[in-house]
Amino acid sequence: MIMEMNIQQHSAVRFFCICLLGVLALASCDNSLPEEGSDSLVIKLRVPDPLEVTTKGGALDGITITNVWVLQYVDADTDGKPRMMTEFKDSQIGGTLANHTILVTTSGFVKENSKFYVLANSGDDFFTADEKNNRNVTEEQLAAKTKSIIIGVTNEPTFLTAKPVSLKKDSIKEDGKAVIVAPLDRAFARVKVEWAKSAGLDAIGQVKMKKIEVTNLPRNMAVYARAGGEIGSKYPDVNGTNMQLTAKSILDYTNDDNSYWEAGQSQNFYMAENIRGMGTATSFADKNKAENGPGGNLEGCTFISLSGTFAYKLSSTSYSDPIDIQYKIYLGGNLMNDYNIQRGYSYELKVYISGANSADVRVTITNGNVAVFDEVQSITNKVDFL
Repeated sequence: MIMEMNIQQHSAVRFFCICLLGVLALASCDNSLPEEGSDSLVIKLRVPDPLEVTTKGGALDGITITNVWVLQYVDADTDGKPRMMTEFKDSQIGGTLANHTILVTTSGFVKENSKFYVLANSGDDFFTADEKNNRNVTEEQLAAKTKSIIIGVTNEPTFLTAKPVSLKKDSIKEDGKAVIVAPLDRAFARVKVEWAKSAGLDAIGQVKMKKIEVTNLPRNMAVYARAGGEIGSKYPDVNGTNMQLTAKSILDYTNDDNSYWEAGQSQNFYMAENIRGMGTATSFADKNKAENGPGGNLEGCTFISLSGTFAYKLSSTSYSDPIDIQYKIYLGGNLMNDYNIQRGYSYELKVYISGANSADVRVTITNGNVAVFDEVQSITNKVDFL
């Protein structure tokens, strides 16, 4: 089988934004703001754009904000605990404003050199009673906390987090107004799979795709990348409880003779990040070999199996008995040596079937935080795949 891959890497302006407006202005300046000297903040949450948006003018995704946790860690504190740790929900979360922002009215924050952490849609039970009652969660513990994800879920999760944002006391203007801007990230990745007929396929045979399976899926989404681990570290631990190593069916028609996965029909699923590292392969065929995986093995590396049947055309109305076909693709930043599935990215695979033993696979990897693609770098690899 001949496999071809086109990867486009893009860099541009980030567009997922949460604006934390620390507002301590006089009521005469804006009657929606607290009085001078209060400890309140007005938080504006911007719902992130969908992963497939490629221009600034794209429509916003309909992610509903159900609850928001805001934690303030004061630089001068030595106990490692947040000075303030508050959940906001229900009537405290306002309606959608201009620029697709959501207003959250808060209180209890202090005007000190600090770092703010914001989590959206974590659920009421994200923190334990001890963590909530005693503010007993350090920044390191916060980064490592996780929220479960349904293995192979096909509906987009909504767990969103903002990286820590600093507030300096001397940055607050004389009128008491401070502005903090932080990017909002999805805590998961999307994988989009589609197959198509190559030119001339109908003249030589008939393909019926029946099944998609994905193997090695994390069970939980961490608050921050690698759960706060060092760059280059693997996450999650393959030997821990946060990894399902067995295959999960995304679509399965193998027991239904009358149903199959039609060409051009996209199948999506969402998964938590799976950071396995870099291997040593120089082609896709070599990427499937364990000795070329990160550290000389493929343990925990996510791969997709596409299965179906192929029947050779014998006449205008008849076909041979079908034979089984299967394509196995390791996901990652490329199809040669990168095995990392990063949060906030969309991995789009399109498989062009041209025969029983041949396919052309094109993969586009898009950073969900990119609004405008102003730099494009294409890499093409062709390999013999047996």
